[in-house]
Amino acid sequence: MQRAQGRAWICWHRRSRARIPHESPPGSEEGLCDWADELYAEMAAGVEPIKPDTLTDRLDHAFTHPVLGLVAFVGVMTGLFWVIFKLAAYPMDWIDRIFGLLGSLLGAVLPAGPVHDLLVEGVVAGVGSTVIFLPQICVLFFLISILEDTGYLARAAFVMDKLLRPFGLTGHSFVPFLSSHACALPGIISARAVPDRRDRLATILSAPFMSCTARIPVYVLLTVLLFPGRPAMQAVAFTGCYVLGVVAGLISAMVARRTILPGKSRPMVLELPAYRMPSVVNAAMTAWDRGVMFLKKAGTAILAICIVLWWLSAYPHSPPPQEAVDMRAQAAAIAQMDVAAARRGRTRGRGGGAVRRCRGRGDAPRPAAQLPRSPRLDTRAGL
Repeated sequence: MQRAQGRAWICWHRRSRARIPHESPPGSEEGLCDWADELYAEMAAGVEPIKPDTLTDRLDHAFTHPVLGLVAFVGVMTGLFWVIFKLAAYPMDWIDRIFGLLGSLLGAVLPAGPVHDLLVEGVVAGVGSTVIFLPQICVLFFLISILEDTGYLARAAFVMDKLLRPFGLTGHSFVPFLSSHACALPGIISARAVPDRRDRLATILSAPFMSCTARIPVYVLLTVLLFPGRPAMQAVAFTGCYVLGVVAGLISAMVARRTILPGKSRPMVLELPAYRMPSVVNAAMTAWDRGVMFLKKAGTAILAICIVLWWLSAYPHSPPPQEAVDMRAQAAAIAQMDVAAARRGRTRGRGGGAVRRCRGRGDAPRPAAQLPRSPRLDTRAGL
């Protein structure tokens, strides 16, 4: 296997001097080695020597190194997700406000009834819950297209191939898993690029375990409740939630490959493209196409599911049980008592402050009976 990968590497450097047949490599390891030998013999028959590209060789050696490549991968992925969460936060807030305002307007115009609830709580809320993820998906695919144009994404797939092999997957599953961190549906759609059928099905089954952006508020709520006032532990717990999703996805893929999808993984053969400047226009068009595809294919399904969930939660109408009514009344009474106690505490605080100011000037506090009366109060009292 290492011999086939090494000769395929040499073939990539000499691809401009030889004609490579446009056909897929064999799936078996023996067939792949024979194919690599034939291709190497054909390309090595060139007459003119090829000058090696030292810069490309050095970059490939660093990006595919077992240690340096992994460090570079972690750095690139950290920057990728930071940019996604930073840039996509603004349009997501705008979309949330727009749909909230639209729901308020419809709620004010339409009379109360089933149609009002269907449009405000079902249709508008369902469309808003779908469109709000569109900025993150577009930014993710824009950055993925940039990385692909630069040539780094293929190197990252080779690095991840060594890590995914023990779980029955290949480096082809790297891009679907990366897309699933924005939303699982685009990740499942992008799993079509995985050539082997068993690997493709295992990738589809394990992609929903990746932590998408919809789970971030839940993670934040859990970390704040579990570790109040401890930001370091909150950060560790938040990171652990992401790691737990990745580990659960990999374990599920390993279980699937050993039970319902048995068989050896296909050897990964991928041409390493040349390093070049990315095309912003191409990346923008890719992000646009992916966003439209998400709205057409995934958005309609999400909207239908939101309407069905609203219907199940709204019907049939039934009055709340008496225990729930009593608990609500008790909670309201406790809330009123807390408000009254807080008001009394503020009043006592103001009185104590006056006494502290008197003591600060060196005067001893006098009893209320010895305090001088206001002339205006004496007049009103008739004294």
